Amino acid sequence: MHLARGSFWASEHAVVATPIYETNASWLSYLLSAMKLNQYSVAAAQPGLAIDGIKSLLVPVPPLDEQQAIAGCLDAETARIDAVSSREESVIKLLNEY
Repeated sequence: MHLARGSFWASEHAVVATPIYETNASWLSYLLSAMKLNQYSVAAAQPGLAIDGIKSLLVPVPPLDEQQAIAGCLDAETARIDAVSSREESVIKLLNEY
């Protein structure tokens, strides 16, 4: 999952999703990641997502203010986890040097 803003180039194997309603992009990114869309992959010479299957999925969309609150909470928690992980990696590196 990649969140892109503005102009970008996507290969023919990418699925580009554009919300049709006002949506918090960060929230949408978290939602689509949590949906584990790879489970809809079809086997072929070049495995890819079955777009028709994905189009038929029903997704609950909370009001924008709720999306923003969810995304803010997840952003903060992700930053906290990343900081802990970074500190742990530093400790492991020091232990390996020792």
